[in-house]
Amino acid sequence: MKIILTIITVFTFSFLDAQVWNGNVTINNSNDITTYLSGYSEIIGDVTISPFFSTTSNILKVNGLKKLTGSLLIKDNQNITRIDLGSLELVGAFLVVSNNSNLTTIELGNLNTIKNSIEISKNPLLQSFNSKDLSFIKQGINISNNGALSQINLLGVQNLPSR
Repeated sequence: MKIILTIITVFTFSFLDAQVWNGNVTINNSNDITTYLSGYSEIIGDVTISPFFSTTSNILKVNGLKKLTGSLLIKDNQNITRIDLGSLELVGAFLVVSNNSNLTTIELGNLNTIKNSIEISKNPLLQSFNSKDLSFIKQGINISNNGALSQINLLGVQNLPSR
């Protein structure tokens, strides 16, 4: 009887840790980061980082979110200087980082799967694009028009479609 109670208790705590948000999300500020990118382990939908997104550090850091079933869109932002996808492991559609005029660094963190494609384009100050765990990109990768880009590390990628 004691063993069964222990198993049920462990299952209950594991279930409570899995917070799921159902719907699209727009991130505007640090409060939204805390609510969605840190407060949920899964988002069923797309996440868009607003062109007006701003924090005191101008760093976009994902710390808690592990699974995004839709796309992650970071476009047309003048404030973001660094993107760190930290805890995020899966993007279910597209990862787009485009036209961010002050962005210098992209760190993919724990991201290992992108079920569609990556587009990194028109980020004039982007210097480095790094991934330690990315191994699967279903549709391909487009890195273009990033004039200052001098470091790309995608050594773990094992699956890229042939063209």
